Amino acid sequence: MPAVDPRGEQRLTAEEFLAADPGDLAARFGGPFELVDGLVVRCQAQSRAHDRVIHRLRRALENAHTPNDPCLDTESDTPVRFPDAHSVSVHRRANFRFPDLLVIDCGRWDATTVLPHIRMVVEVVSPDSIGDDTEYKRKLYARTGIPVYLVVHFADDWETVERIDEFRLDWSNKRYALHREHWDELLLEEPIKMQLSFTDLDGVRREK
Repeated sequence: MPAVDPRGEQRLTAEEFLAADPGDLAARFGGPFELVDGLVVRCQAQSRAHDRVIHRLRRALENAHTPNDPCLDTESDTPVRFPDAHSVSVHRRANFRFPDLLVIDCGRWDATTVLPHIRMVVEVVSPDSIGDDTEYKRKLYARTGIPVYLVVHFADDWETVERIDEFRLDWSNKRYALHREHWDELLLEEPIKMQLSFTDLDGVRREK
């Protein structure tokens, strides 16, 4: 059973998270959630524009992948276990995140084994996730050695993709450096070589 501390916060251990049915957990906590240092953090429902970008980007990556490339898969909304927080309480340790999109090595990975096989992670910024995607997750993903991190930014209408920031690990392999800002189109070299216009990404026609 999840723990409830005096402040009313709901918490899970890693063992409780892994042993339970995902649907049962979502129903218990009122929808999708992540575990941050054991704390149940509910995720806001995403917009149609957000989901459309993820769907189109995933399809484009799969179409761009060739038989001569290393064997790679794409996954969306798949749980990933990150290193536990240092705490004497087992209910304040577990970290499970659900990145918007992953490019991973082919294989039969699960939430606890997939982390070292992630080649790229993508987050599409939402109004409630700006700080998390651009600061906290950028540091988290870098510390765990994920080679490439893409952050997709919408314009003020939250429908039109304005910019994609591409981060890559620096010499330390523990921090990200901004490799490129993509405007109008995504020109990706790794882990899959691909060119994708923002119109094809978000479905919004631009004025020439």
